Amino acid sequence: MRLVKIDWEDSSTPSDDGWIKPEQVRDEPLMCHSIGRVIKTSKDLITLAAHYTEDDGDIHRACGWMSIPKSAIRKIENLYAPKKKPRRRR
Repeated sequence: MRLVKIDWEDSSTPSDDGWIKPEQVRDEPLMCHSIGRVIKTSKDLITLAAHYTEDDGDIHRACGWMSIPKSAIRKIENLYAPKKKPRRRR
């Protein structure tokens, strides 16, 4: 499984839950950065896991995962892509 860094935009809210002035509201989305192993992709999402166990090179179990909407992703950087194992001859 490849290790990636994803830069993505998220919604935000002021940290103060009380009354605020309009000028205190952000003018742009919040930029987030996530690093993890890609454990699943779909038409709309990429799911990363921060922690995982392997069984013969495949992810057996994972935790600390996050699914990021592809529409929010601004950049994906490959940090590590494992080499394909050579096929065994029979």
